[in-house]
Amino acid sequence: MTKREPRSPSALTPKLPATYEEAMIRRATHLIEAIEGKLTESAGEHIAALLRERLRRGLTDRQRVIDAAESGDFLSHQVLMAEFHEMLDANVLPPASLREYARRTEKHPKRGKGRVWHDNWRRSYGFMLLIVIIGVEFNLSPTRNRTTDGPCATSILSTALQRHGFKGVSEKRLTNLWGQLGDTAIEAVALYRQWPEIMPYISASGDPANFDWTAILRPIRKKIAG
Repeated sequence: MTKREPRSPSALTPKLPATYEEAMIRRATHLIEAIEGKLTESAGEHIAALLRERLRRGLTDRQRVIDAAESGDFLSHQVLMAEFHEMLDANVLPPASLREYARRTEKHPKRGKGRVWHDNWRRSYGFMLLIVIIGVEFNLSPTRNRTTDGPCATSILSTALQRHGFKGVSEKRLTNLWGQLGDTAIEAVALYRQWPEIMPYISASGDPANFDWTAILRPIRKKIAG
């Protein structure tokens, strides 16, 4: 019997990242893969379902949705007409304001061409969530500043997204998005940590309790924002 040569240690162990920064990029890639569906799908159906739920529960003023539709927002129009026909199918008389809107077809918006405001809604907030997670896990600043030495969360995420095939995700673009949406992302993560069981209801229920949000969010905001 021929004696087999022993394998070298390099053949038995997985290849390790060359640098700590590369390890962070790999971790970011795994996070992207976990929520990739939410980053690539249009948010229209999600927002429409959420708005219909809020209308059913009386948490959104229907007249505001009607005003938005009459001002040209096609998504609001779709939600209103879906609600209208759902009520008719259930032999329920729609509210007078909804009946009046459905009757005045000349006020209904037309479906426009090109991109609309909600196309990148989930994608943008998904990016913000990833920046928060990467920043917390690796103790990184969300963006670069004069005192930043080395990578930041947006630079790590930008590299991982581009390797994964995403377009329009430069560090500069993510930094600009963070300036617009970063505070909201921090507060969402902070709230989830303090009260995880309430998160599925936040978007449909408004403020779930009357207490000092600032006191709850302060320690986590400080850690994330640096």
